[in-house]
Amino acid sequence: DLLAPGGFLLYSTCSTLKTENSERIAAFLLAYPEAQLAAMNLPGPQLCSPGFQLLPVPGQNDGFYYALLQK
Repeated sequence: DLLAPGGFLLYSTCSTLKTENSERIAAFLLAYPEAQLAAMNLPGPQLCSPGFQLLPVPGQNDGFYYALLQK
C-alpha cells in the first residue's frame, strides 16, 4: 500500500528455499493483482518463475534469490 504507482520493490533473500522465495512471490502476486513481476537482466542467476535464483558456490556465495516487482 505504501508503494507509489509505477514504483519498484526489490525482494531479495540469501536463501535457496522455494517457500521463502518463488512461492512467497507467487502468493504476493495473487494477493496484490496491481503488482507485476518486472524484467531484470542479471549476470549469473537462473530464472526460476517467478524471480531469479543464484545457487550456492562453496567459498564464493551462499546463494541468493531476487524478484523485482512493480506496482
